[in-house]
Amino acid sequence: MGGAAGGLNLALQTNDIFAFPTYSETVLLMTNDGVSDRVGYGIFGYQTPAEAVQNAIDMSIAAGYSGDALLILDVAGVGTTAAGASAMFIDFGAGTVAGSVFSGTDTDLNIVDGVLTTDGISGGLSISVGPGVVASLDPSSSFSGNFYGNIPVEISGTIEGSGVLDGDPLGFVGIFSVID
Repeated sequence: MGGAAGGLNLALQTNDIFAFPTYSETVLLMTNDGVSDRVGYGIFGYQTPAEAVQNAIDMSIAAGYSGDALLILDVAGVGTTAAGASAMFIDFGAGTVAGSVFSGTDTDLNIVDGVLTTDGISGGLSISVGPGVVASLDPSSSFSGNFYGNIPVEISGTIEGSGVLDGDPLGFVGIFSVID
């Protein structure tokens, strides 16, 4: 779907970016003002009731989640997209989240100090890259996500951060969606 408003050319994509989401929908919004492109991601859907997440916490459930991730990267002013996988392990009883929100060709964004509350998951990120590449992330690089469905079986969330890749400035935004 597309159109124009306020001097901006707009394109909205709400089809399934990922293969499996059942309770949440990812949205990609692209705008162009004739000078530059802007891209944003969003998520909407049926969020898991806090009581259902609390039940999983009370029962000390541990679960592995896997799915897909999509990033928009800006390296030294050059934009690109990258598709990858996302895999995480959640220990509801301990309130911890571990794993990777993005795993692609020669680049992984790994979860650091991931936490779980009845509202969702969040944490910091570290980067692992291929041989011969030097990269680091700013401490503000992070992810956050919410549970979707009647019980916490699906998680969709956002990824954002900045850092340095081979001496060049790096910025990224993205989205992930995983299922138990």
